Amino acid sequence: MTDSNLKFNIFEDSNIDDLRVGYISPDTGYVAGITICEANDYAKLNPGTIFILKNRDQIRYLNINDVNNLTKEDFFTETGDSCGGIDITATTPCKPQLDLFGGGGVGALGNPVIGKDGGVVAVDLVAGGYGYGYTPNARIKDPCGIGAGADLRVEMVGSGDSTVEYIEYDDEEDFEEYEICNKNDVGFGRRYDVKGKDIGEWNPNLYFDGGTLSFDEELKKYSDFLLKAPNPFWTTRTEPPLKTTSDNKISRATYDVFHWAWGAKPGENDPIDNLYIKLFGRRGEPSGLNYWRDRIASGRNLIQIEDEMKTMPEWKEVCEGECKPVMPDVTYLGGQFYEYDSKNFMNSFAISPVPMSNVRGSYYSR
Repeated sequence: MTDSNLKFNIFEDSNIDDLRVGYISPDTGYVAGITICEANDYAKLNPGTIFILKNRDQIRYLNINDVNNLTKEDFFTETGDSCGGIDITATTPCKPQLDLFGGGGVGALGNPVIGKDGGVVAVDLVAGGYGYGYTPNARIKDPCGIGAGADLRVEMVGSGDSTVEYIEYDDEEDFEEYEICNKNDVGFGRRYDVKGKDIGEWNPNLYFDGGTLSFDEELKKYSDFLLKAPNPFWTTRTEPPLKTTSDNKISRATYDVFHWAWGAKPGENDPIDNLYIKLFGRRGEPSGLNYWRDRIASGRNLIQIEDEMKTMPEWKEVCEGECKPVMPDVTYLGGQFYEYDSKNFMNSFAISPVPMSNVRGSYYSR
């Protein structure tokens, strides 16, 4: 909540943010101590609002454009005069002042009439002010501090039949321009880890999952969780682990496996890459693919490229195709490229006690 009390820092110069104005509310009467930002918010909802600026010397009535054009000199006046105290024996003429306050309004001005005996005999009301909803208070102040004891009572008089006056704002200078302040400039603070390191701005949405569960629903959800507690209670498993049997050995370690031989679908692939799969049991690397593509561009065909690839040392390393590495995901058969079908039942649910491997075979492993 914004602090509406005007405050000063004696160690710094005053600025425009310290300035406060007021206005007359039809519901609460005179509202004082609002900032320029709050004045703009109120004026946007209540166009034509007249704001009130008071200082030691005068009372000014302003529209929102005048409020936005205020400077600190309009409120904070530095006189440079020093206080020398009160000289009781001085014969300076003092003018007692009438101070009217309260009542939910502002602007009432009057002059006290002092008799020859030094007492207040009457009050000359100069301005009735505006916005008073109940009886204000009044007091007489003597700048010299000599007179005292005057007791004033204020009476509210009826204004007769109320009338409604409509004001049409059709002049260019009546157009109001609002300067709405950013209300989220403060932010939510910073976040720190367990070591005190700053890890960024704190965002409440990080801890909100967007759910709309009520308290009763959350309580029921937690109760159901407790009723379904696992046995033994210290385990977090909701189902017993799987078991696999291989070579007369039972193991709980399982690995997902798949192979094109269990289910495959034809696909499109680079012709040179297909030769790598067919001959060497692997996918072609970028440099090799570019080399053989250049050979194609120079006039060679795929049959000639395949014959040239069989002259490579790698063709001997894979036993001329007999011990090439296993490729469970793709293959090249009968002039067609195939890749394994992930929707096939075996490819989706098959498990093994050992992980998949594409190691190169040997003559003895055939």
